[in-house]
Amino acid sequence: MPWTPTETLLGTHAELESFTHNIQYYEEGAAGDPLAIPPVPAGENTYYTIRITPQQVNPNTILFTVGNPGVISGFYKGIFNDSLSTRNESGTITIITTLGAPEGSVFEKVNRVGLSEVVSFKADTTRSRTFTYLAEAYNPLFPNTIVASQTYTILAQDLNWTPGQLNLKELISDASGNTSE
Repeated sequence: MPWTPTETLLGTHAELESFTHNIQYYEEGAAGDPLAIPPVPAGENTYYTIRITPQQVNPNTILFTVGNPGVISGFYKGIFNDSLSTRNESGTITIITTLGAPEGSVFEKVNRVGLSEVVSFKADTTRSRTFTYLAEAYNPLFPNTIVASQTYTILAQDLNWTPGQLNLKELISDASGNTSE
């Protein structure tokens, strides 16, 4: 009763890198089984419908498709716990974190209207997260009966600081340009 892929680490992906992973489960049909539901002719494999369930919160940029194959696709966005403090023209300081609502990076969440200063920026030093997914195989005629399950992981990394540096420089430039004298 093989799963494909057989390797449980589906891949390592940088933040914002698009990916698609297909997962299948089948039973080898050497002898065939005319009484199976659905019937299995001799020599044919029986493929099952796959349902993939994330085992932790995922950004809304990750999509799951139930079927044969089951599919995980999308890209990771705003998954590291960065924080940014800004000051507006009236002196109010706002602290923004990546993992807080709304979803997205700290740079996307900044209200640039009236922005006068970037007070601080603290990057999450981890820059690596493992996401775990449970793949469950079931016969579409009996969707509540799980035939087999397998846990898969995806490693999300952002080891290149260049995009963050560019975003921070742009934000500081915007703040400098908004000062009223």
